[in-house]
Amino acid sequence: MTQGKDLYEGAEVKRSMCFWCKPRCLLDVYVKDGRLLGVSKSPIKGCPRWSRAKEIFYNKTRTRFPMKRVGDRGENRWIQITWDQALDEIADKLSTIKDRYGAEAVAHQHGTSRSYEECRTRFFNLFGSPNQFGMAHICHGNSAVVACMVLGWWPYWMNVEKLQKANCVFFVGRNSIPSHQTIRDEVDKARKRGAKVIVADPRPSDITKQADIWLRLRPGTDAALLLGMMNVIISEGLHDMEFIKNWTHGFDKFAERVREYPVDKVAQITECNKDDIINSILNSGTLNHSERHIHTPRWRCTLIQQENTGLMRMTGSG
Repeated sequence: MTQGKDLYEGAEVKRSMCFWCKPRCLLDVYVKDGRLLGVSKSPIKGCPRWSRAKEIFYNKTRTRFPMKRVGDRGENRWIQITWDQALDEIADKLSTIKDRYGAEAVAHQHGTSRSYEECRTRFFNLFGSPNQFGMAHICHGNSAVVACMVLGWWPYWMNVEKLQKANCVFFVGRNSIPSHQTIRDEVDKARKRGAKVIVADPRPSDITKQADIWLRLRPGTDAALLLGMMNVIISEGLHDMEFIKNWTHGFDKFAERVREYPVDKVAQITECNKDDIINSILNSGTLNHSERHIHTPRWRCTLIQQENTGLMRMTGSG
């Protein structure tokens, strides 16, 4: 397909970021007379969005004005109203609900960070309701809170450059092939360089087919698996004591806790092969690697594992 100014003659080129999925690709945007003509091809293999940008942006079915339902629910009968009328009616209804039932009777649901705005949180703070929920509460929000507790900073996991120097990629409950294209592409490159891929997941998936080791553990036992891995790392002296002394707190109590999870016990809890667990430890615990995972218990465990082994400071780990 012809690209750029050859296709969009006389167009002004603007550099922009696509927000239609997680990788946030930087693209050239072609504009003429204030209208979008198209965008440059996405670097993501198989991405359909860039070629449909204009169609999506100017689609006639997009809602561009406030619409008010007339008739009963399900009849799909609507009329267009002004912005002033829409805002006034919404404000009146919110005030009525708050006066009658209290502010906490109102809840708000939002999408992922592509549509999340801090102003909505601030509005609900001022309104008096804590009831906000959305994808963040079952996705990256949990790991973000835990990372701030353990490390003191936000875990920006979308930068895949670290995978370029990873020797081992450890997936815990993550299937990157359909869910995250940039991770998928970089893992493919890492595998060609000889990087090991370890997957802990009870479900068979695209990424388990590529795994050097697939730990098909029982659902809900991933925290036990990771505690057992750290027990072996510490007992075998594979941890980085210098890093631990300089950058961590509570190591002695942590080491005492993980001793409750010897490999034999972990194999029984998870129903994973003992040798596979040990081989996973030798790969993920001693090599530069990058881990990809979701949800609170295992995220906290893997952060602590990276601290104990000193991987936190290494290029190719994160």
